[in-house]
Amino acid sequence: IAAINEVFVPNSNGDSLILNSSESFFNRMGNKTYVGAELTNQIFAFGFKVKQNYFTLDISNRLSSEIGLGSDFLKFLVQGNGGDLVGSRASFDGIGASLLSYVEYGLGYTREVNDKLSVGGRLKFLSGIANLKGTNTKIGITTDASDYSLTIDGQADIKSSNTAIFTDSAYASSMDPMRIAKMAYNFSNFGMGLDLGATYKYTDNIIFKASIIDLGFIKWDQGIANYQVQPFNYKFSGINLNDVINNKDSKKIVDFKG
Repeated sequence: IAAINEVFVPNSNGDSLILNSSESFFNRMGNKTYVGAELTNQIFAFGFKVKQNYFTLDISNRLSSEIGLGSDFLKFLVQGNGGDLVGSRASFDGIGASLLSYVEYGLGYTREVNDKLSVGGRLKFLSGIANLKGTNTKIGITTDASDYSLTIDGQADIKSSNTAIFTDSAYASSMDPMRIAKMAYNFSNFGMGLDLGATYKYTDNIIFKASIIDLGFIKWDQGIANYQVQPFNYKFSGINLNDVINNKDSKKIVDFKG
């Protein structure tokens, strides 16, 4: 895992940031790098306290996304297909995106065991709205060390649920608008989750906290559509400029007039 200030570092003048191109940084990134973002919109929240016990009820709409990058992806951004990648396969294996949208209904309980320790948990019921995930993704680019021709290879599997409304305009226009709203509470894609946490106040200045969050599952049953990109291998040897110049249809591109 790398912090943002390790991914982007100051340039030699110190007046701007550039992508870290050091070999030690590339080695540290490992075989896969993940970049993710999450958006939570809290629809409703309610809580009350009874002595040392605190109870909560909340409803939230959650959207999470993640992009997985192959081991050589950042190196390819910095060096292109040259440098250390000449004569070897630049691996983008594992690259792909996942998108997950669901409504979360949470029941929480926290108890103050004593003036130092408090523990709690939250049981969550999940209603899946849409899901898109790429699996078994393999993509690579090999630059020949002698003639610099490019060979591109790859394959991918894509799993989805309820994504037709975003990708098929005919399907979206014929769909009952209330169906999307019903997905929020009909639990046709049912799931459950659990959060656990504890806080221990050792001193006024030292507090220990531990937590496990978003432990759970969603069983996707509605609107299932799976796709597969068959394995491919394509070699590009470049363009012969003589053929381009001598081609009458191409003269308009290269025939400049003063």
